[in-house]
Amino acid sequence: MAGFAWPGHTEMLAEISRTKQYAMMLVGGPLRVILVTIHTTLKNVPELITRQRILRVIRLAKKHATC
Repeated sequence: MAGFAWPGHTEMLAEISRTKQYAMMLVGGPLRVILVTIHTTLKNVPELITRQRILRVIRLAKKHATC
């Protein structure tokens, strides 16, 4: 409604940086949580949680792990 082309900042940053594979990660102290779905309504989440998406996010996290 605000006139932005992206559903959230994650997608905007991915487009600006020309990043094809991305995910949102939340970090608090030693805890790191990487999300399989982002910027969608809760009712859409069950259909978006697929084996393929989960594996893509796991591989992405592993590729960029620093510890």
